[in-house]
Amino acid sequence: MAGLLGLVMASAVGCTDDANEGAESSVDTGTDVVESSPPTEVVDETVSAHALSLADLAVGSDGRLYVAGPAGIVQRTPAGTWRGLDLAQLPAGDAAPWPPDWPTGWPGRDVALVEVGPDGELWAAGVSFSRADDDRFGGEFNPYFGARLLDWVAVGRCSADACQWDVFDSDDVPGLVVQAMAIGPDGTAYVAAEDGIILVYDGDGWTPHSAPNRHVESLAVTADGTLWAGTTSGGELYSFDGTEFTRHDLGELVPEVDEVTVSAARGTTVWVSTDTSRSGRHGIVASYDGDVWR
Repeated sequence: MAGLLGLVMASAVGCTDDANEGAESSVDTGTDVVESSPPTEVVDETVSAHALSLADLAVGSDGRLYVAGPAGIVQRTPAGTWRGLDLAQLPAGDAAPWPPDWPTGWPGRDVALVEVGPDGELWAAGVSFSRADDDRFGGEFNPYFGARLLDWVAVGRCSADACQWDVFDSDDVPGLVVQAMAIGPDGTAYVAAEDGIILVYDGDGWTPHSAPNRHVESLAVTADGTLWAGTTSGGELYSFDGTEFTRHDLGELVPEVDEVTVSAARGTTVWVSTDTSRSGRHGIVASYDGDVWR
């Protein structure tokens, strides 16, 4: 996934004008991107170009592109200008996530996901890190990282100068270990958390729902408000109407699937990509309207 995002971002960077001046890049005019060094002008003092080690991206209805990287979020306007967003209100500890090779001065925060809501609100999710003895930070100690980890989801609005965020963290929302996130056409937020729990935020609070499969790591919402979920174990596809989960047979079109990734399209159609590497088959991409696979 990171490789695909790298290709997408390299194409986006290649489309800029003044921001690309002086940048070292090598972009094939065909379908392959050989290498590309993002221009340092795209970010401000708080987010270095290294932040563009991509984690996720999203596009709003106004054409603005948002790119999440380990250290922050950068925004590209339709005019081609870039800026780093204000994340001062998001949780940040004083421990780098992957020492010792993490850059000096990196904030104790890793932004992993970004989505844009129907009214232009920006959603972000990630995990923050602090010292093992930093009890005031919250979170839980993780022996693998040797640090305290605090998972969080935030929704905010950004002006030209600053962003105002509402933050929900794992101390406030039980089970909040974010695997995937999607925003519905009515602004409802869906988060795939640990152990197959789908957390639904309706503007007032979070409601947990237990999915039939514990390994949901891909979410998408179609225009009718139906949530679709793909799993990384068993290759299963589910829809959720707000009350019940329904499993959908992948049929002969996509046999022996190991993992399913979903993406919403126009109308009620959902696109599905599959990973069948463990069964020795090629993965496929197909569309599904709830009845027919194509």
